[in-house]
Amino acid sequence: MGADRYRPVLESYKHRAAKEVLASWLKSDFDVKKESEFVADGWKFIPDIAVFREGHVQAFYEVVHKHPVDAKKLGRMQYYCFYNNINLLCHEVDAEWILRQTQKPENIVKFTFELP
Repeated sequence: MGADRYRPVLESYKHRAAKEVLASWLKSDFDVKKESEFVADGWKFIPDIAVFREGHVQAFYEVVHKHPVDAKKLGRMQYYCFYNNINLLCHEVDAEWILRQTQKPENIVKFTFELP
């Protein structure tokens, strides 16, 4: 399971606010952890949000503000899944879209990567 990040991270107000809103939406269906570190065989990555059920990670969420998730981070997520023999999804959600909502939407508009 991921360990919480304790070092400060420079991020825009928009990214931070969108991450908080998205986490609040997801809390009704999952246990939510923000900025948790995941490690597999020395390879580390920190998703914006990881969602869990019964202590098992279900998916990762990345809030996209200035640029999409890069190949290095996706590769580390894929390796984590390979190393742990699990299949997960990584959902990219646009910060602007999140902050334009006036209430929790029925469906979250996202771009999804499969992490086999």
